[in-house]
Amino acid sequence: EWVARHSEAQFLLKTDDDVYLRPSPIFDRLREKPPVQYSWGYWDYISPVPREEADHFFNSFEDYPFNVFAPYPRGVVRVLSMDVVRLLAEAGREGRLRMIFGDDPCIGVHLRQLLFDSVKPLPSLTV
Repeated sequence: EWVARHSEAQFLLKTDDDVYLRPSPIFDRLREKPPVQYSWGYWDYISPVPREEADHFFNSFEDYPFNVFAPYPRGVVRVLSMDVVRLLAEAGREGRLRMIFGDDPCIGVHLRQLLFDSVKPLPSLTV
């Protein structure tokens, strides 16, 4: 939320702390992309929802009623355009985002909500 309110950047890059990042190739790629409705990363498209209570990322059917998570960019490295970041922050402030266990799948659930939410939805999302 802080970044959404205080940054004039076009994109937000998030990476795990154990990643060696070479910024130049990423910046070169981003220069080619319009800074709107954009998400980039290593996407997981068919990740099953952990249902065993002993699992660290356990989600009950009440938490998340589907068997497979919405597609999500894995945490190694991901980029969101700032318009998407701001929409996520706004939806979070308004209490419209479903919270689940697992930060990576959670961002996919939130992006799906932005795509299909009846309040200020994104018409599309480039991945």
